[in-house]
Amino acid sequence: MSLAVRLKNAFAGKRLFGYVGSLLGRAASPTPSRVAVAAGELQRWAAEIESLMSIVIRFGNLLLTPIMQMDTKTPVPKTWHVHGQLEIEIDGRLLPRLGYAGPNDVCFDDWVRELHYMHCRLDSAKNSEYVYDEGEQGQPAYVFRRAKDTVYVSVRASSFSDGLGDPNWNEIPVDYGLFRSAVSSFILDFLETLKREDKKRTEVWWERNVLDWEQQKRP
Repeated sequence: MSLAVRLKNAFAGKRLFGYVGSLLGRAASPTPSRVAVAAGELQRWAAEIESLMSIVIRFGNLLLTPIMQMDTKTPVPKTWHVHGQLEIEIDGRLLPRLGYAGPNDVCFDDWVRELHYMHCRLDSAKNSEYVYDEGEQGQPAYVFRRAKDTVYVSVRASSFSDGLGDPNWNEIPVDYGLFRSAVSSFILDFLETLKREDKKRTEVWWERNVLDWEQQKRP
């Protein structure tokens, strides 16, 4: 059960009656109406905590550049190289510098693959870490560290380029259940969008950018 859900359940349960009583001035016999008001405040607090650990992943303004299949008499598009706008919003803040030449220049060939591998890595162990350190064109390293039910997101200096870190993005927490769901939904929605353009080219795109890389990583 996620941290946010546990908090909500705890705040709704009788276990907090004593704490509610303390909020009411430790009255010996608090009235039901006063308890209801205090409990409502705790529920609101739980909702605020959950919203502070939220994550939303959005994409748009896709540019599909054809990759040609040259082993035919007449070259035909085989798949695409995909750029566009990617927003990863955590706690109402956008993860910075995802695009090369601006917010509409994110390479989805890379980011979809990395988010897929990140999902697999963090899902494999309750204490794990995934670092995406591309380093191209001054990009920083993006660190996703899972500690049980929470993922901590950081933007650090690249280990092999001049990409600088961001001190405002150091161990920003997000509920792991919400993180996992957001990544899965994003990848599915993105692939469905490509399939509406061309199902076969989408399958080739996934194989070329994700499955082939996975094969290369195996010993």
